[in-house]
Amino acid sequence: QGIMTPMLQDPVNLVNAPVLAEARGISYKQTFAKSSPEHTCLLSIRVTTSSGERTICGTVYGQDARIVHIDGHHVDIIPNGHMVVTQHNDRPGIIGKVGTLLGDNGVNIGGMHVGREAVGTHAIMVIMTDENISADLLGQIRTLPGIETAQTITL
Repeated sequence: QGIMTPMLQDPVNLVNAPVLAEARGISYKQTFAKSSPEHTCLLSIRVTTSSGERTICGTVYGQDARIVHIDGHHVDIIPNGHMVVTQHNDRPGIIGKVGTLLGDNGVNIGGMHVGREAVGTHAIMVIMTDENISADLLGQIRTLPGIETAQTITL
């Protein structure tokens, strides 16, 4: 339901989501494990397309939903509002360059989280912004040295 709702104009609920997925050629599999080593309750969603595979894991702390892993990188994100998500090389200056570029274009950063595999390897950055950024600004972020991918998400 959560994956399909932003893609469809028709209402999606827990009852019709499997039927709507099947009608669009989307296959899915549910598996259950007794526990997660890090969380009491963890929901993992893995999406595989022709362009690759993505995994997002979430949990609930008290009453607050959180995204806690993206593609194996530990993060702690409240899934709400506008976000810029980058995959990049873990090296000095990348976070600052993206932040400066956003600030120079009048975009206020409300929060940020960076997760990495290991020092100096691959990292992911999620920046929460007060508004969605333009396609032009997203293109400028994508051209920064060390940035592998950049995309916007609005939840």
